[in-house]
Amino acid sequence: MMDLVALRSLVAVARDGSVVSAAAGLGYTPSAISQQIKKLESQAGVALLERVGRGVVLTEPGRLLVERAEAILAQLEELTASVQAGQG
Repeated sequence: MMDLVALRSLVAVARDGSVVSAAAGLGYTPSAISQQIKKLESQAGVALLERVGRGVVLTEPGRLLVERAEAILAQLEELTASVQAGQG
């Protein structure tokens, strides 16, 4: 099973355009984001990012994973909100 923190990290890199920006937005170090991406690549068995100069771009499997992860993360947020509303 893929780790949710790692999925959020990949989505943030895709959204923000860099590991450094994603790290700042999530409150992690760039090293921590890189480790999460490496963990996700290991779990998926494919490269998700290509290093280009000092930056990164998503591979095709990376783009597919981000697209699906965004939907899953949105559903989890909706579920959390629904559960919390039921308790309130």
